[in-house]
Amino acid sequence: MPHQRERNAVRCESRCVMEGCHRFAIRISYDGSGYKGFQSQPHGNTIQDDIEKRLGSMVRRRVRIFAAGRTDAGVHAMGQIITVDLAENEILRFTRSKQKNHENDENKIVSQTDLNTMAKILSSALRLFECNQLKGSISAQAVTPVPHDFDPRYSCVWKRYVYTISYNGAICGRSPFLVRYAWQLEDDLNTADMIHASKLLEGEHDFQWLSIFEVGEERSSIRKLHLSVKEEEHSSLFGKSKILKISATCDFFLYKMVRRIVGVLVSIGQGKVDLAALETCIQEQDCVHSERSTDKQNQDKLQIPDGLLQTAPPNGLCLEHVQYDSIELN
Repeated sequence: MPHQRERNAVRCESRCVMEGCHRFAIRISYDGSGYKGFQSQPHGNTIQDDIEKRLGSMVRRRVRIFAAGRTDAGVHAMGQIITVDLAENEILRFTRSKQKNHENDENKIVSQTDLNTMAKILSSALRLFECNQLKGSISAQAVTPVPHDFDPRYSCVWKRYVYTISYNGAICGRSPFLVRYAWQLEDDLNTADMIHASKLLEGEHDFQWLSIFEVGEERSSIRKLHLSVKEEEHSSLFGKSKILKISATCDFFLYKMVRRIVGVLVSIGQGKVDLAALETCIQEQDCVHSERSTDKQNQDKLQIPDGLLQTAPPNGLCLEHVQYDSIELN
């Protein structure tokens, strides 16, 4: 049975622009703290629900948007990409409404100027708009017209997530300025071991064991990952905290893959698991899945040390960037 994310996904061919419509790509940022995630839910309170309501009230009809990916409840974004399709008459209504004698304008064809103007109108409409519960928690950063075959998910070349950890806060206390956007740990962390661990995880591996992966998932669990761990320092009125920024880049992330990788790195940094155990686990997982063996000996190798199965909380995760070959949304 396909994974829930695949069952909910709309195929690329089903996302083709209807005749007489034009597609716009929008880069949005949002604070996911008060939301149940990006994807629309039956009882609302999602990023998608609020954006669709905003656009729907603007064009006076039900609007459907598509995104580069679905972030979980509590996860943030600086560079999420969505698309919306608007009919030609809707675009003309907005772009030519202030022109004199527009009612007598015989040119009913949408021009590139109209598309560019509409992009600015969309950008203004989605800039720090009021949401159901959190005012100013969603904002458009850039809008551009795109070709009909552009798909925010399937046209993606790679994505980058950044996870923030605040640690060693026992002396000065946890920062109220980081509680929504970082995993705050009072323990000190062995950052040298964490950096070493990131190098072991980097490259092409089978990441099925570091994700929620069901039989029927359409994309391979063997991915090529770029991973980095950098130390920073956060200063505020309440003192200083040590910060770790974990950056993960990949063409396609499996469900919960980034948060579980962060969980592994933190377990290493806390000394719950040593580097040798992680290296052995990675090698065995790659070997077992590449052989696709079902014998008892290899089945036993799938047993993962408990310390490597920690999932980091969602609030420290942020979708930073989505890269495309065909467009730029700066």
